[in-house]
Amino acid sequence: MATKVKASSMNAHNLRVLADHCQVSEVLELISPRWKMQVLFCISQEVYQFSQLKKVFPTISDQVLARRLGEIVTEGLAIKYNVPDTVPCQVKYEVTEKGAALLEIVQALHQWGKKGWE
Repeated sequence: MATKVKASSMNAHNLRVLADHCQVSEVLELISPRWKMQVLFCISQEVYQFSQLKKVFPTISDQVLARRLGEIVTEGLAIKYNVPDTVPCQVKYEVTEKGAALLEIVQALHQWGKKGWE
């Protein structure tokens, strides 16, 4: 989660209730941080270096981009690797099978949203 919630707060209580009683809460929490799915999508489109992502999203701070990339890697949605024989050492990201499967769902949500249900 992007911001810390005080453990004794009503917000924290509500989050626990949702987690206990709603099966989709965990998934929604995974995909909801700002920029996260957009960054993952760009990596899937071969925009796979920090500097390239900064060009695509010029208003995202370095700190937030680094945090989102770290979350994406930690959650197994992408892998981070060093490009051999590069000076200075270059780092690239690649979407995993798990990340690709999630992107299919996000794309389906996007298509659903474009239908303009009214």
